[in-house]
Amino acid sequence: MNTSWPQTIRLILFSALLGGAAGILTTALTTNYLADYALELGQLTEPLRLSEQRPIAFPSSYEEALGRIEQEALPAVVSLTAESATPESLFGTEDQVAVTITSDGWMMALGNEGYTDVFTRSEFCNVTDRVVDAMTGVYFYHCETQSLPVVGFGSGFAVEQGEQLFIVGSQGSVVRGQASLVEWSQDVPASSDIPSRRVILSTNSGAEIGDLVFDLSGKLVGIIEDERADGQLAMLPLEAILPALNRLLESGEITRPALNAQVIHLSTAIVSDELSRGRTHGALLYGSRAAVFGGVVSGAGLESGDIILSVDYQTITATTTLDELLLAYQAGDEVTLVFDRLGDEMEVDVTLGEWGN
Repeated sequence: MNTSWPQTIRLILFSALLGGAAGILTTALTTNYLADYALELGQLTEPLRLSEQRPIAFPSSYEEALGRIEQEALPAVVSLTAESATPESLFGTEDQVAVTITSDGWMMALGNEGYTDVFTRSEFCNVTDRVVDAMTGVYFYHCETQSLPVVGFGSGFAVEQGEQLFIVGSQGSVVRGQASLVEWSQDVPASSDIPSRRVILSTNSGAEIGDLVFDLSGKLVGIIEDERADGQLAMLPLEAILPALNRLLESGEITRPALNAQVIHLSTAIVSDELSRGRTHGALLYGSRAAVFGGVVSGAGLESGDIILSVDYQTITATTTLDELLLAYQAGDEVTLVFDRLGDEMEVDVTLGEWGN
């Protein structure tokens, strides 16, 4: 009997090890099953989606870049028309180019409310709803459909001088363009609330107001807003549009936040040392409507000559102006403004108003 104890102990230890290994294996298999299930669930819910920004992998050649435009961008490009046409007529001479931004039929274009029909690359549908962002002039159209290809979002604010881009027009054409300049509003003073950054493009081929601009990875970065006297094109960056889209999808209407002020951007304008107090960044409240009576900054006690330095401690810089910081907020949000008054830094909490009201 005593001689069997070592064997019994070894048997117990072996059983325990075997049981532990089985438990680990079972856990691993269960975890793997749940991961597969989550992936399948994500694939099932993917058809109703809004495009979002993803890491950018730029192509190594022009041919590869053009291939990405054809594969990733053009399937989401559609045509708006004000006249009835046949599905075979994909793009008409009076059509406006638009781009699909949700798979269930929301599209956007720089156009007008007169468009009634939409041609995608696979179907035709009628416009059932349209909403305009009064700040930018961009229209959002909707038609009843499902599972449309959705454009990928890039960054218009990340476009730098000299960068190569693609411009897609209403005839389905693709032309090359180049960013020749990044500029902010030349108005002095300018609104504190209206996005002022524009990317100036040059191109040797025809492009028109309303055409779509893509980076070399095939991601949308903006819309052609204006043509200058010298033939160059002004691009409205995508970031100036997205807050309106997000509000529309969340609430069914478009609202914009407001400080109700007029400012001079110290990083882009030349002002006297007396006004700037030696600062090269910030938003100087200036002019007869510097702090509109009854507006947000006026109600908070700010006045002409104050320099707003940050919003919620996010500093205004040479490349991030006050109006761009406000893009992250909604009407009714409370923010903290840090400002300079006669050389002393102060701060105040304000509730953002609604632009246009």
